[in-house]
Amino acid sequence: MALASAERATIDHISDEIELDLRGLERREALDRLEFLLRIGRNNGLRWLWVRLDPAVPGAGETLFVPIGRRLVEAWRCGTISRCRPLPVTEGGGYHVEYPA
Repeated sequence: MALASAERATIDHISDEIELDLRGLERREALDRLEFLLRIGRNNGLRWLWVRLDPAVPGAGETLFVPIGRRLVEAWRCGTISRCRPLPVTEGGGYHVEYPA
């Protein structure tokens, strides 16, 4: 299930996975949406979270890959998520996140 807005995650519980599309967002808004899903995900039966990011473009400056990755590492260290791996550029870039069972 794809989300245009993280708030839809509280409405639709059909799937145990969600795609969070952060492409085109500013850093603060992207981190806020990720934070929202990290907070509600485990308690709402989510198993997987697909985080989609804009690909790196030469000369465009810092992408969301590093700040989002840092936040996911923090979530892993405190046990909010159990696993996180970067997605290949061929899949559009981003992260695949797994919540604890």
